[in-house]
Amino acid sequence: MRDFSIIWGLLERPQKLLCLFTALLAVTVSFSELVSIGSVVPVVMALTNEEGLSGLPDVFHSFAKVLGLDLSEVTTTHVLVGFVSALLVSTSLRLLLLFLQTRLAHSIGAEIGKTLFLKNLNQDLGAISEQSSAELIAAVSQKSNVVVYNVILPLLLLISSCLVLFIVFLALFATFPVAAIGIILFILFIYLLIALPVRVFLRRNGSALNKNANIVVNKVQDAFGAIREIILYDLVSSLTVAYASSDQKMRRAQAANQFLGGAPKVIVEFVAITTLLVAAALYVDRANRSAEFIIPLLAAAAFGAQRMLPIAQQVYLSWSQITGGWDVLTAVTLMLKRASGEPPKFSKTSSISLDKELSIVGGAIGYQDTEILRNINLKIERGAWVGILGPSGSGKSSLANVLIGLKPLTQGVLKVDDKELRGEQHHAWRDIIALVP
Repeated sequence: MRDFSIIWGLLERPQKLLCLFTALLAVTVSFSELVSIGSVVPVVMALTNEEGLSGLPDVFHSFAKVLGLDLSEVTTTHVLVGFVSALLVSTSLRLLLLFLQTRLAHSIGAEIGKTLFLKNLNQDLGAISEQSSAELIAAVSQKSNVVVYNVILPLLLLISSCLVLFIVFLALFATFPVAAIGIILFILFIYLLIALPVRVFLRRNGSALNKNANIVVNKVQDAFGAIREIILYDLVSSLTVAYASSDQKMRRAQAANQFLGGAPKVIVEFVAITTLLVAAALYVDRANRSAEFIIPLLAAAAFGAQRMLPIAQQVYLSWSQITGGWDVLTAVTLMLKRASGEPPKFSKTSSISLDKELSIVGGAIGYQDTEILRNINLKIERGAWVGILGPSGSGKSSLANVLIGLKPLTQGVLKVDDKELRGEQHHAWRDIIALVP
C-alpha cells in the first residue's frame, strides 16, 4: 500500500478526480449488469410460458410493484425492448469504463516517467554519478510501462471486475440460487487452489524481469558506448551472446507470467459449465419443477455463468499481473523516493564575478563512502592557464566538476574572490562558466 500511496502523491488534481469518477462509474456498471442479467428471465418467460409473466419469481413481482408496473399488461414486445435497452446501456457503460481505465492508467504511467526523469535530472552531479544510468534508463523507458500494464491497469480492472462479479452473483442468486452458489464456490475454490502455488512463481518471474531489464539496458549502453573498440577487437559475437542471454531471461519471465495468468481459463470454463448443468438437473429433479418454469431460470443461470466466468478470469488475471509486476513497482517507487531532487529556484538578482582568483580551501572530494581527493588547497588566478594531470581515475574530472560548480565538496569550501559559494551562488557561477566537453 505504501507503493500505491507514493504513486497517488504524484497525481495532479484532475487525475485524482478522474480516479474517483472511474470508481463511481465502476459501481454504476455493476448495477447495470444486475439489470441486464435480471431481464433475461422475463424475456425467456414471455417467449416460453403461456401464462406470460405471471409465473415469474416473487422477486420480479416485488420489483414491478416498486416501479408501478402491472405485469399482466406487459407484452412480449415490451419485454424484448426493455431487455435490448438494458443490454445496450450496460454495454455502453462497460466500453466507457474500459476507455477511462485505459486512459487513466497511461496518464499515471506518463506522470511516473516524467517525475523519474525530472527528479533525477535535478539532483546534484554527485548523486547522479552514484546511480546506475542503466537502472534509470530502464525505469523511465521500460519499467514505467510495466507499472502501467502489469500493475495500475490490472488494479483498475480488478476493482471493477470484483464489483461486477459480486453484482452478477446477486442477480444469479435471486433467480437460480443453487446454480449461483455452486458456480461461485467452485470459482473461489479452483482459483484459490491455483493462486496459492502460482504466487511464488509469479514473484520469482517478476524479480527476474526487474533484474534483467537493468542488465539489458546496461549491455546496450556498453556496446554502443565503446563501438570502436568492439569493432576493432572483434567483440560483436561475445557481446551479442551476453545481451541475448539477459534479454531471453527477461522475455521468458514475461511469457511465464502470461501463461500462469491465462492458463486456468480453459480448465475453469469446462468444469464450471459442467457444474452448472449438474446443479440445474438436481434442482429440477428434487424440486419437481416443470420445464416451463425451469427453462427461464436455466437461461438466466447460463447467461449469468457466461458473464461470471470471464469476469472471474479477469480478476485472477489482474491479480497475477499485479503479483508479477510487484517487484518492478517496488523498484520504481524506491527510485522515486531516492531521487528527491526538485526544480531549483534561483533569484534573478543573484550574480557573481571573478575579479582576482578561484580557490579551494581544505577541500575533499568523494563518492558515497569512497574519498578520491583530500587536503585540496589551490588558487587559480584570473587569466591563468592551468592543466590538471594525473592517471585515469585519480580525480581529474571530479576536481574540474567542483571548480565549475557541478559537484559539491565533501569537505572544505570553494571560493570566488574570497567569497564562499553557497546555494544560489553555484548557479550564478555556472552562468559565467564556459565548458568545452
